[in-house]
Amino acid sequence: PEILDCRLRLLLYQLADGLQHASRPFHSEYARFQQVRREVFRQPQHAWSVAAVCRELHLSESRFQHLYKRFFGNSFMQDVIRGRLEYAQQLLRGSDMGIAAVAAACGYASPEHFMRQFKQVTGLPPGRYRQAHVPGPSGM
Repeated sequence: PEILDCRLRLLLYQLADGLQHASRPFHSEYARFQQVRREVFRQPQHAWSVAAVCRELHLSESRFQHLYKRFFGNSFMQDVIRGRLEYAQQLLRGSDMGIAAVAAACGYASPEHFMRQFKQVTGLPPGRYRQAHVPGPSGM
């Protein structure tokens, strides 16, 4: 179920990317950016950085960030955070991993930073999110 959920999300991101691309004038960098974005969501635990991606794409950081925002409507780091937190939600719903282990599995060096960011985005701390989204022993 978790793998199916991940694949379905990836398919939806790819579909959304395709629709965004169809509504934009062609840009020679779009396909490379689309691939980077796919990798961000496929590997949320990776230590993503703008500088490293820019070196790989042979672009300046300002050019990369400008184009990324133009293509996808948000920043690269916003996508990194979104990918990590979506993965964290899946782990919290589908595993009994502790909060620190979930944070590490999602690429966070600090469980405290993970918990702050998770609560800021979802409105709940990770433990309460898990309680609210995992059926109890009655099978509800």
